[in-house]
Amino acid sequence: MKCPYAADIEQVYQDTYDYEDGQTVCHQNKLVERRTFVDCLQDECAVWVDGRCRYNQADNYCP
Repeated sequence: MKCPYAADIEQVYQDTYDYEDGQTVCHQNKLVERRTFVDCLQDECAVWVDGRCRYNQADNYCP
């Protein structure tokens, strides 16, 4: 089971330059982000209570 709330995030900035006669005429900067959801940690997670995930519930508590 993958945890929908915890993810490894990798961010990369990509720069693109256009030149005319040795001068920069255009510069574009783009952020590319990739999220990879991690496996559920179950007993190692603070919101795993009584054998289930309570992350987004009103009765969420940390034992």
